[in-house]
Amino acid sequence: MNKLNKQTPMVIKSNILADMILDQLSLKLETLKLLDVFLSRIDTRAIKKTNEELKNQLVAGGLSPEEAEEQSRYFGIKYIDAYVEAATVTLTRPQLAAMLGVSRIRADRMEDYCSMLNAKVICGYRPDGSFKRVVLFPVSSYDKETDIIKLTCNVMDEDLRRCFFDVVDSRERRGFEYMKYQLKDITEMKTMNAARLQIYVRRNLYRKSWTIDVEDLQSIINRKKQSAKDFHRDTLKPAVAQINEHTDLVLEVEPVLVRRQLKQFRFTCSEDRKSADSEAAQTDVPEKKTYGYFQNVFLTEEELSLCRQSWSDWEERIEELSNYKERSGKQYNSDFAALRNFDRRKSKDSASHGNAGSGSVFSGKLPDWYADHGRGFESESERQDMLRQIEEIKRNWPVGGQTANDEDESRDDED
Repeated sequence: MNKLNKQTPMVIKSNILADMILDQLSLKLETLKLLDVFLSRIDTRAIKKTNEELKNQLVAGGLSPEEAEEQSRYFGIKYIDAYVEAATVTLTRPQLAAMLGVSRIRADRMEDYCSMLNAKVICGYRPDGSFKRVVLFPVSSYDKETDIIKLTCNVMDEDLRRCFFDVVDSRERRGFEYMKYQLKDITEMKTMNAARLQIYVRRNLYRKSWTIDVEDLQSIINRKKQSAKDFHRDTLKPAVAQINEHTDLVLEVEPVLVRRQLKQFRFTCSEDRKSADSEAAQTDVPEKKTYGYFQNVFLTEEELSLCRQSWSDWEERIEELSNYKERSGKQYNSDFAALRNFDRRKSKDSASHGNAGSGSVFSGKLPDWYADHGRGFESESERQDMLRQIEEIKRNWPVGGQTANDEDESRDDED
C-alpha cells in the first residue's frame, strides 16, 4: 500500500462528472488520466469566485440580489476571458510526463495526447430523455519551440462548466458533491476496467458495504459479453487487485450465489487508516511545491524565499539541480540542503581557483557530486563535451604539484 505523499497532486472531481465518465464507455484510459491531470491543476472554485464578484458589482449598481443572480448568467466579455483563464492549464512536456507517472513523452506523440481530449461526451440529460453531445476540451495545443502543452476545458457550455467548477462549498453547501483523491490513484491504473471500478467505488464509499447485481456492475465497468464467472475471474479480480495495490482504498468484493448461480457482488470498502493517520501526522509539515524544468526540485515557500534572499541567481541554481537530478537519478531528503551544499562547493571551487597560481594543488579526483552515469547523458556529444571540460581542467590546474602542460614539457626535455 502506498503511503500518502504530501507532494502528490490531489484531484477534486464532482460526482456528476464522475457519473458522466461512468456513462461514457468510449473514453480511453489515457483520456481519463489527462482529465485528472487537468483537474489536479485547476481551482475548482475560481469561476464561482468570478460570479460572486460580478453579482457584488451588480448589487452595488442598484440591482437586487435576485436580479443580480439572474443577470450574472449573462456575463460580459471580460468575464468570458476570466472563465477561459480559470479553465486553462499550462504544462511543460516533462511536467506532463511526471504527472502521468511515465519517464518521458516523445514530442511526436503530443498531437495524440491533444486529440484524446477532443473527444465528445454526452451531458445535460433531461427528465424527458433529451441530451446533448459536447466537446470535452475544445482547445488543446502544443508548442514545440517552448515544449509547452495548453489545455482548456469547455467552459462555454453551462452544464459542462458546472461539472468542472460547481463543487460543494463547505460553508454554503451549494453545488455538486465531489470526491477527492491523489492523482496517482488513477495514473497508476493499468486498465480502464480498474479506473472505472475505482470511480464507482469512490462514488459509493459512504455506504461502506453494499451489493450490486452482476449485470449492473458489468454495465458500469464494461459491456463486454462475458459469463458471470468469466467476468469475476478475468475482469473484476484484476481490477480489485490494482485498486488495493495502488490506492489508499481497502476493497473487498465477494460473490453472492443464489441457487448456486453467481447473481450479485458484495462490496466492502474503506480508506486505509494508516494513510489517513500518516496524513494527519503531517498536517503541520509545510507543503512542498515542485520547481525546475523537470519539476523534481521540492521546496517549501519559506525555503524558496530563503533562496531568493541568498542568491541573485537562485533560478539558475534550481534549474542546475533539476537537470542534475534528472540526469543522475539522485534524490535528496532536502533539496534546499542540496542547494546549500552546491553553494558551499562552488565557493570552495572559486577560492581554490583564485589561489591556483599560489601553490594550490588539484588532486585530479573529480568532486563527489560528479558521476559519469553513461546513459545519463542525453547524447554522445554531451558526454564528449564533458570530457573536453575535464581535459581543460587538467591542462590548467596543478595536478600533484605539476600541471598537465608541465608534464608534457618535462617529457620534451627528457627526449
